Amino acid sequence: MAQQTSMMQLFEKLDDLKSVFIYGQKIIPVIHSLLDFMKDTVPLLENINKSIAESTNKIPKAKHHIHDVTNATELATTEILDIVDTIS
Repeated sequence: MAQQTSMMQLFEKLDDLKSVFIYGQKIIPVIHSLLDFMKDTVPLLENINKSIAESTNKIPKAKHHIHDVTNATELATTEILDIVDTIS
């Protein structure tokens, strides 16, 4: 009787193991697809990161140029107003 119980437990464990293998066969294609997606996506994310870093480095230079343009505009406006005052 004990041997029969042991055999039943063994078969139950084998059925559990079979279920694990069946699940593995189903999940492996999903994991493979996920890895393919990551392989395609990671280079894109690296390019985006590089682009953001380059843009971030250019912001101070752009700020400086905007400041220069603002100063030039202010100077030109003052000169125009001075000319208008002399005409009036």
